[in-house]
Amino acid sequence: MKKVSEIMSVLKHSFSPDEPASQGIKVVLGGDANRCVIIHDANLTPIGIITEKDYFTKVIVKDKDLSSLTLNDIMNSPIITVSPDLSVIQAGKIMKEKRIKRLPVKEDSEIKGVVTSNMIAHAIVESLDMMSSLLRETSIDIDSYNEISHEYVNFEGYDSDLLGENLKIDDMYRIANNVSEIMSSEVLAVHQDESIITASKMMAEKAVSSIIVSDGESAVGLITERVVLNSIFIENKDPTSRCSDIMISPVVTIAPEATIIEASALMKEKGIGRLLVADGGNVKGIVTDTDILTAMFELAKDLHYRILGRWQDSDIRT
Repeated sequence: MKKVSEIMSVLKHSFSPDEPASQGIKVVLGGDANRCVIIHDANLTPIGIITEKDYFTKVIVKDKDLSSLTLNDIMNSPIITVSPDLSVIQAGKIMKEKRIKRLPVKEDSEIKGVVTSNMIAHAIVESLDMMSSLLRETSIDIDSYNEISHEYVNFEGYDSDLLGENLKIDDMYRIANNVSEIMSSEVLAVHQDESIITASKMMAEKAVSSIIVSDGESAVGLITERVVLNSIFIENKDPTSRCSDIMISPVVTIAPEATIIEASALMKEKGIGRLLVADGGNVKGIVTDTDILTAMFELAKDLHYRILGRWQDSDIRT
């Protein structure tokens, strides 16, 4: 498996805690893949991180005046960091356990870059491709597999009841979850005539990062935390403006029977972090990049142990 240093986005900005919060919003909403702000102390030691969610929940939802706040007022501290040499799988495990989407990569006392859940998921897909090809390979022996797979997956310390399972040489798509199995079926919706601040408070109350916009009969758009921040802080929209003024439309959808691998590929292609799951014109749920990361992590582990299980039974190799 790749190391996080191979897929991370290089850190271009860091700030001291006493700088205006308005400085950070420009970075969070800018073009950097990181979409976060790293805060350092006088010795340039990283002490905190600020993401879109912090600006959304601590400024927008609480109706704070951004110009009156410093970065210290909204940062998260202490900061969770990882080593550049950490495997993508292990970084994904940390994100899964901590329920976070970004991990700063620290070498010595300096933040070198940031790795996101999207980056992790896409890297795992590459590893799954390699592992799938090994499943079809009849000439490889277990020693060769262990040597090769160490570069792609590292599940040391994990137990699995799949080890020893008799697996036919099969495609990873056959054991991958469908989107319907990992999506959230409880979808939050707001009428298109409601205000931005109403939608924002609904999202914060339910602890979700997006909300469907409806015309009363069907879904006509989508609003995310990022859309709200951009509309208010960049486009200077009034928080009482209608949801229809800022919503993303049309929305990107995926079928319930699509696999998580197909969902990940579509997110990467569109540069988005969530997909509406729709059957025809009916919205069944929503799937996010965090859902995909969790499922990809489990699929990679599943497939790894299934491959190892091929050498447990003499008839598997025939």
